Amino acid sequence: MARIAANKIADLIKIFDHPASFELRGWANDEIDLAYNAYNGSLDAAFELQEALLSGWYVTHAWGNDKDGWSWCLTFRATGDDPAKYAQGKSDTPARAWSIAIMKAYFIQILEEKI
Repeated sequence: MARIAANKIADLIKIFDHPASFELRGWANDEIDLAYNAYNGSLDAAFELQEALLSGWYVTHAWGNDKDGWSWCLTFRATGDDPAKYAQGKSDTPARAWSIAIMKAYFIQILEEKI
């Protein structure tokens, strides 16, 4: 999968956090397919999205229910001088919560590469 630009990730996080509309302009078809399928409840698509974007990140825990919402946490394990990193997503479905966590982790990864 091609690298997704940071500005696209920021747009996607906003959409996932406020799912009133789902509109992405300037995205490649494979990027849209994975993001759209994860957004609409596919845990398989969320897993594929994490595998494609986040090397070294792991799901540490996930919890929730349909009444109170779902939370999904990802961790990048500390190695040497590289500290641990965390990203959490919250939403109304497990796949959306996971997708938000993935986008936040990917955004962290991109920002650190630019420093």
